[in-house]
Order: sequence, then C-alpha cells, then structure tokens
Amino acid sequence: MNTSIELSELRDAVDTLSLVTTALWEVLKENTGLTDAQIREKVTEVDLRDGRQDGKLSPRHCDCRACGRTNGRRRKRCLYCGDALPPATRPE
Repeated sequence: MNTSIELSELRDAVDTLSLVTTALWEVLKENTGLTDAQIREKVTEVDLRDGRQDGKLSPRHCDCRACGRTNGRRRKRCLYCGDALPPATRPE
C-alpha cells in the first residue's frame, strides 16, 4: 500500500478517535458531574500502568532481562541472546 494513503488513513482514524473520545467525555460530564481534573487524573493513572508516563498504553519495546538489549514488544524471545522476554503489557 502507498505510504501516503496509509498516512491519510491513520490521520482519519486519529480524527475519528478524537471525535468519539470528546463526545464520550462530554456525555460523562453532563450525566455524572465528573470534572476535567478527574479525567486528567485518570488518564495519568492509566498511562502509568506500564511504568512510564509517556502518553501510551503499553511500551513499544521490551528490555531483555538477560542481556539488557531492547526488543520489539511483540517478540517472545530476545533477538540478540534468545532468552524469553516478559509478556507485553496490555491495557486492562
């Protein structure tokens, strides 16, 4: 697939997710009385579940316990030493 088409599709997906997230948050505020501060606090809590406050649900990489080298999070074994990698962190 053409890279510019893929980029356009990703932008469309992000725009859709942003729209849906905004609508959901507005419904929650209107129906529950939750505040923006509370949602920011929850976002921070969820972000920290993988041990990093980086705006992502799970790490994009996994460090090997045996050799310390960085591997892609989908790998089951270290690309460098072959040792088993810990399972990738998944959102709850």
